Amino acid sequence: KAVVSAGVLHYHFGSREVLVSELITRHMGELTAQRERLLNELQPAQASVRDLMRIVIEPLASLALAGGDEGRRYVRMIARLYADRSPILEEVSRRYLHVSARYPQLLHQFLPEQDPAILDIKFEMANHAMLQMLADLTRESRPWLERDLERMDKQAVVELLVDFTSSGICGSISN
Repeated sequence: KAVVSAGVLHYHFGSREVLVSELITRHMGELTAQRERLLNELQPAQASVRDLMRIVIEPLASLALAGGDEGRRYVRMIARLYADRSPILEEVSRRYLHVSARYPQLLHQFLPEQDPAILDIKFEMANHAMLQMLADLTRESRPWLERDLERMDKQAVVELLVDFTSSGICGSISN
């Protein structure tokens, strides 16, 4: 997309890993700042898991839906790196632990009756679902598939995603 040679990219970035790190950082700082602002506005005594999931999902969904081609490509890249457990994504994400560490703390506060380890796993599942759904939501339409996702209002899908992840985190696990 940059219309430059691989040599120019290597000269400026040194390696593919550094380039990927820079691509991740390009939006992650702003996304994290938005989430931090929303977390700071949150009143935990009156808040719920749904409120927390809205904070996690909506900034990335907004980038995916309103950020043009760059936003759509970014979300798909993050979804792929997350699914692959990319060490590059994990390294960059460590810079933002001051915000992301608040999510499990709030979940434990909202759901004290649930095992903290199970809550952490449920939140991991919710992240996978969020990233994969937002990546799918931003793909070009494939009308031949006749999928409901292709026809549904994209903001309605984001609301459904907030509901789905919240319900999954709050739900009980059968033995």
